[in-house]
Amino acid sequence: VLITSASVLALAIVIASLAFGLPTSTIAKRADELDKAHHYDLGGILRNLACRRGDWNACGDLAYMFAFGKGVAQNDSRADVLYLRKADLLSKACDWGNAKACCHLGSMYMDGGDLEEDSSRAMTLIEKACDMGYAEGCISAGSMYDSGRSVTKDYSRAAALYSKACNAGSAEGCEKLADKYELGEGVAKDDS
Repeated sequence: VLITSASVLALAIVIASLAFGLPTSTIAKRADELDKAHHYDLGGILRNLACRRGDWNACGDLAYMFAFGKGVAQNDSRADVLYLRKADLLSKACDWGNAKACCHLGSMYMDGGDLEEDSSRAMTLIEKACDMGYAEGCISAGSMYDSGRSVTKDYSRAAALYSKACNAGSAEGCEKLADKYELGEGVAKDDS
């Protein structure tokens, strides 16, 4: 079946109008389905709608599309604007008490890929997420202290953070804490 650009545009308009009343999480799922069918341009339209409605993941996915030319013409300045929109949404959600948003925003500042690198701000946000009970934040912060990435290496701090993650129900946190006990790093060596 030959699909013309006019029919793609018409289909995009129909998809966007149907998606308008849907929750952003549903819109993002539909965009993922379109990607699997290699209709990145249509998925991009839905992501743009979800991003405008406050879905930070959609903003990030759309920014990635522009940064790497996936289904759209590569456009670094458009990608930068979308990454900043994502950061703004994450910052607001973090301020409202969303621990996952704090952790994701911290990650954006960590490597300087999406935002200008700011390791101090990254660590503050990631540890804030951990303090709010978000196990992934505890694991991320623990890994940073474990490796000395962007902070001074501190095995006892890493072990304490892994313990918080483990107590929050994270199997990965428990495993990393077990490694600390096995090696005697930051805690007394204890094979039991």
